[in-house]
Amino acid sequence: MKCPKCGSASVRESRRGKWNDPVHRAVGQTAYRCRDCRARFYFAEPPESRSSKNSSRRRRRAAHAHRGIQRRFLEVALFVIALVLFLVFLRYITREQVPPSDSGQLSIPSAVLTA
Repeated sequence: MKCPKCGSASVRESRRGKWNDPVHRAVGQTAYRCRDCRARFYFAEPPESRSSKNSSRRRRRAAHAHRGIQRRFLEVALFVIALVLFLVFLRYITREQVPPSDSGQLSIPSAVLTA
């Protein structure tokens, strides 16, 4: 396969990421990128060459999905920890302060008693 822009044979499969990649994949086209001119293009592979790549592609997708799950789990764990710390801090600053009392009885100032 050759690059349609520069004609180089140094071509690799491109990462997915464009909004129209699922449409091209549905019609049997794969995204490629030229290593020389960096042009991105789509090419329809014959079905027999696709089957050999599918197993390695599946393994790469599974590994990528596993890393994504780990990353999402870490984000959720950090969020939960931050939320718990926030709630503990909120409880601490909103608690009612009770003044200490020595005798347990109300002390009435002497100025009130003489009036």
